[in-house]
Parts: sequence; structure tokens; C-alpha cells
Amino acid sequence: MKKITLSLLLVGTLLQAQDNIGVTAKFGTLGFGLDVTKNITSDINLRANINKGNLNLDATDSEVIVDGSFELESAGILVDYYPFKNGFRFSSGLYYGNNQVDVSSIEEENNILIGSHHYDLTKDTKTHVSIDMSGVAPYVGLGWGNTILSSSKWSFNVDVGVLYQGSVKTSFNMSGTAIEHNSGETINLSTNQQFLKDARDEKLSIKQDTEGLEWYPVVSIGVAYRF
Repeated sequence: MKKITLSLLLVGTLLQAQDNIGVTAKFGTLGFGLDVTKNITSDINLRANINKGNLNLDATDSEVIVDGSFELESAGILVDYYPFKNGFRFSSGLYYGNNQVDVSSIEEENNILIGSHHYDLTKDTKTHVSIDMSGVAPYVGLGWGNTILSSSKWSFNVDVGVLYQGSVKTSFNMSGTAIEHNSGETINLSTNQQFLKDARDEKLSIKQDTEGLEWYPVVSIGVAYRF
């Protein structure tokens, strides 16, 4: 949160300048965002931004109750280099992100494979899964649009790049009771040793499935105004 606050301060500092300042409202894979751009030289701009988005994953039907969200929150400081004296740019910099998927559910479903055993989930089975992609992330990308040197005060901006988020943190927990499918035995998920081993294996499987999230694609389009 401190790193996001620092980026907000930089955005505010840039906005205090009176000349050659561009502000871009944008939308993309990081959510809704605001860029503030200041030229450093004729072919280099400094850009600070903040981004936020939220997708609710709540759903209720006769068999499953889900309460969850996909939250996006990030701030970045980028350097844009324009090698051809037009709108094309190379961009690099650092983001600090607080991006998370958090889902809790009460589910009734039979013959679910968890680890190496099958279980029947009941209304007393509670599941919680989280995927945490927070931390400092280097960014490299390409883009189009030079808010500062545009012939019009209004212009469009496009960014395409990638963030390296590093290792993704995952959590998988189940509590309450469930039925061991083959034996029909009702077990306590917090104390049953077979299930606890299966839960550890399932968490490892989820972690392996999320390894591709180390590289997060960044695509955005925005409308800019130069002051």
C-alpha cells in the first residue's frame, strides 16, 4: 500500500506542473486507470499511473453458493522512449500490484477428486481458495501515442506489454464435513489425516496450475488530454 501511495504522490506532483502535462483515462487488463505524463526530453516521457478494477464472483443456485471476487489494484512508474519521433514507443518501468482472487463456497456435489481420493461434498462442506499476485513487478511493453507532442490536445493511447509478477501465492482450505465416496463414511475435514494429505496435494496442484500467472499480460486503450 505504501508503494501505491508513493505513486499517487508522484501523480499529484506531475499534475502540479503547468506545461506539457498529459492525463489519460484508460481501461484494460489492469482495470480502469489514470496516467499522468510529463516529458523529460524530446523523445523521453515519464509516466505515473494508478489502476483499479473489481469483478464480483457471487452466485447462488440450488447446489452451490459462491462468495468471491477478483480484485485488481496497482500503481506504476514508467519511462516511454520514442525512437522514431512519432507515436510509437518502447516502455519499461516498475509496478506495485495488489491483485487477488478470493473465492469461498458451500457446495453439494458428488464424486469430487481431491488429491488422490474422491469425496461427496455436502451443504456442510466449506471451501476457500485464494490466489495472491501482489508485489513489485517489472514491466516492458510497446505502445502508441504521445500525449505531449500530439498536434491536438486530445489523443488516443494504446499499450501492449507484460508484467513479471514472480511466484504466485496460493491457498486452498476446506472445513466442515464431507463423505468419503468409496466407503460412505462422513469425515471431519479439519482432522481426517487422509483428507489433510489430499488437501496438501490439491494445493500443490493449484499452485502448478497458476504458474503461468507469473507473466501477466497488460493491454489497455485510453483517451488523453494535454494541458
